[in-house]
Amino acid sequence: MQPFPASDLELTSTVAYAQLVNVASIQKPNFKRVVPGNATKSYLYKKLTDANGIVGAPMPNNAPTLSPAQLALFSQWIAAGAPND
Repeated sequence: MQPFPASDLELTSTVAYAQLVNVASIQKPNFKRVVPGNATKSYLYKKLTDANGIVGAPMPNNAPTLSPAQLALFSQWIAAGAPND
């Protein structure tokens, strides 16, 4: 049994956007996974940056952390309104 619920996300290009943007987190339902225009309120960004208040381990789980350049790109995408492109 897992101590924290898994999200079971399918991150393929056809469904990822619908599962991430403006969707409540399974682990912290008061937070949206991605809040367009606001990376610091986006739970996925918090998980990627190991921010205070996350539940469970930071992401990616069992993999190297994202580089500062990768985190910046993700943050910029969110800041731009998280466009579905």
